[in-house]
Amino acid sequence: MLAAGFSHNIFLSAGNLNAAGNTLGGTVSGNGTISGGFTMGPGGVLSPGTSPGLIASDGNANLGLGSTYAEDLAGPNAVTGYDVLDVTGTLAINAILSLTLSYDPAPTDTFTIIRNDDVDPITGTFVGLPEGAVIVAANTNNANVYKFQITYQGNGISGPGNDVVLSVYVPEPGTMALAAMGVMGLMMRRRKR
Repeated sequence: MLAAGFSHNIFLSAGNLNAAGNTLGGTVSGNGTISGGFTMGPGGVLSPGTSPGLIASDGNANLGLGSTYAEDLAGPNAVTGYDVLDVTGTLAINAILSLTLSYDPAPTDTFTIIRNDDVDPITGTFVGLPEGAVIVAANTNNANVYKFQITYQGNGISGPGNDVVLSVYVPEPGTMALAAMGVMGLMMRRRKR
């Protein structure tokens, strides 16, 4: 069991960290379970897996103000392609989302980055990312830029509308058509000169 205010780096290797509801600082990474509930405190970083991977929480999880949730998107499959936090208990979010992209996603790719069990809703959002916000990330391998839309009401594999899901953002056809018409209008105007 950890003492209150523990602030060292912890790497889980298929093990169990008994947090007993305490506040964690430093970086918690790797694959395993955090038992007894936890709060990520200011300056703390929760980084599931070894890029990518899974951290499970068998108690309440609080990604507190000033903490960071580090998400690696390296492929379309949960745990082997992208990081997952699997929460059994309540989930509160007031952290920064740090997104690292290392592949080119398809327009239909979705990522259930936090699986929230049962029917309890998520409290809060990532800092600056309300429901439906769009996040921009560049592929670290080739600099291709992608947009992702976030929802805190996703229907992932764990429950009815209470998972955190990122989806590749594709503008609505009406927006694309308007942009195309604008470009065509400019081209026609240039021809007439």
